[in-house]
Amino acid sequence: MVKNNLIENIETSKYDIILSTSDIEWLSKEYPALKITSKKLIGEICIQRIFNSITILDCFNIEVNLKYSEKSILPSIRCTDDKIENISKKLNKKLNDLHINENGTFCLTIYPEEKKFFTASQFNIQEYFKNLVEPFLYWVCYYEKYNKAPWNEYAHGYLGIIEYIGDNNLSFSEMYKLLKKEQVSLRKILHIYRQRKCLCEEYKLKNKSQSKIRNCHPRIWKGIKKIKNLLCKKIHYMEV
Repeated sequence: MVKNNLIENIETSKYDIILSTSDIEWLSKEYPALKITSKKLIGEICIQRIFNSITILDCFNIEVNLKYSEKSILPSIRCTDDKIENISKKLNKKLNDLHINENGTFCLTIYPEEKKFFTASQFNIQEYFKNLVEPFLYWVCYYEKYNKAPWNEYAHGYLGIIEYIGDNNLSFSEMYKLLKKEQVSLRKILHIYRQRKCLCEEYKLKNKSQSKIRNCHPRIWKGIKKIKNLLCKKIHYMEV
């Protein structure tokens, strides 16, 4: 029997995510302990994932807010207990090192990359769980077990956007829109130079050479150089 606590004829906004009958059936089958309402998904989910022949099985208590925003097509998700916080303490890491935002929600990916996780670039709840939520929880569990990430990922916050700019061939306009959306000024980027100390605090534990931003976070430095080059080309074009 499908568990459906959705209320009929409720008032919705343009940002609300409305689950279909097939979505509800799928969620009930995949995560039977998950309570489904018109506004949220809340309860325990268990995952079993394999990466590089390493299998991890674990369970988390989560809450998904069935709403997206102007900035992101993804509903926010958070842990409803202290499990991830305890993992961060065990590893002596800050929560943002485990890609947990200041408000406790998961940073599943950077927003320019969101659509690539969905068929035809359209959000759906099944691919949201299978392509984003479960890999994220696997990543956290792997980090807890081996004290390292199972795969490379973008840095947290605006630094991840800078890395993304470095990894992709963007126009000045595309680059500027990304920085503006993240509320990062070009002036701030231009004041970051190759000999400055790293943006993280780990440089305090490293020697003088390793503590430079270009050595500690080469992908971030690559993005900074790309931003500066795009700006120089833009200025040159305007002067011609």
